[in-house]
Amino acid sequence: MAHSLLGIGLSKGDRVGIYMKNNPFYVFSLFAIGKAGLVEVPINPNFREPEILHIINTAHVSTIIVEANMEFINILSKISSESSVLKNVIIVGDIKKNQKWKPIYIY
Repeated sequence: MAHSLLGIGLSKGDRVGIYMKNNPFYVFSLFAIGKAGLVEVPINPNFREPEILHIINTAHVSTIIVEANMEFINILSKISSESSVLKNVIIVGDIKKNQKWKPIYIY
């Protein structure tokens, strides 16, 4: 996963947000970010659009790793157009086929 993060154009020191509840994907993401030399920016899963947008813009988060949770994906879909620094959204986990959503970026 660390090599994949660097493969999408991230460089050492770039900030990557993790927006998910505590689960194994969080741990995998955390270690991959560290191994790639990136900076992890935790985003509280209880935050909503204004708080998340503030974190993204203030910390210059260019990529967010999010779990396949429709609530989280919909929030990021709403704010992705409002941030000039957010470039990539990586969704990890299983997305159910019957859920309708517009993909931002699936890795």
